Amino acid sequence: FRDGRRAEAHQLAEAMLQASPRAFDPWREYVHADDRFWPRLIGRLRQIAPGVLISLRDMSTLEQTEALRSGRIDAGFVRSPVSKEFEGTPVIRDRLALVSSRDSRLPENATLKDYAQEPFILISNERAPTFRRHAIALCAKFGFHPRIIQDTSEVTTSLALVRAGLGVTLIPQSFGTSHITGVRLHELDDPAASWAVSAAWRRDDTNPVLKRFLELLRQEISGEALR
Repeated sequence: FRDGRRAEAHQLAEAMLQASPRAFDPWREYVHADDRFWPRLIGRLRQIAPGVLISLRDMSTLEQTEALRSGRIDAGFVRSPVSKEFEGTPVIRDRLALVSSRDSRLPENATLKDYAQEPFILISNERAPTFRRHAIALCAKFGFHPRIIQDTSEVTTSLALVRAGLGVTLIPQSFGTSHITGVRLHELDDPAASWAVSAAWRRDDTNPVLKRFLELLRQEISGEALR
C-alpha cells in the first residue's frame, strides 16, 4: 500500500479470506490454475500487507454464503452462480473425481458407471448440499443412484474410509489424493462433472485489504489465461 494505505491496512485486526484449493480442468472455461496459483496469490498479499492476519478456512459454499452474510469472512470461493446479494467474479473450474481403494477389483481405467454396484461414501447434505446434489446427479446421468453407506463431514474422512475398503467416493478433483496413500483417483471427463468457481464478497465491504486482494486475484487470473 502506498501514500498511507499501508498504515490503514495495519490498523485492521484481521482480514479473513476464504480460499479454495487450486483446480485443474482440461476443458477449462475461465482459467487454468496450477499448483502455484493459490500460494502465489496469498504470498503476494502477505508481501504488500505484512501486518494483516490472513485466515484461510475450509468451508462449503453454503457455509461461506452464511459467513459472508454475517460478516465472519471478507471473501469466499463458491460455486457459480454467485448469489445476487454479493459481488462476484469467475475464477476457476473444478470437477468431480472418483476415488477408489488401491485394492479395488476394478481396473484403473474404470468409469463411474463401472462402480454403480459399489457402496458410496459422500459428504453429508448438511455440510455441502450443492456438492452432494451434483454427485448424485452425475451418477444418475450414468444410469444409477449411488448406494450411500456413510455420510461424512470432511473429504479427508471420506478418503480414509475408502482406503480402509469401505467403498468409493466422489471428491473435488482439486483436492487431489497425492498426499494420501492407498487410494486411486479416477478423472471423470464428462462435461457434467465440472462446475465453475467464483470469488464472492459483500457489495458494501470497504475493507482496503479486500480491495487489494481482488486486484491481485484479477492479475493472477489474467496471467494464468496468458500462460
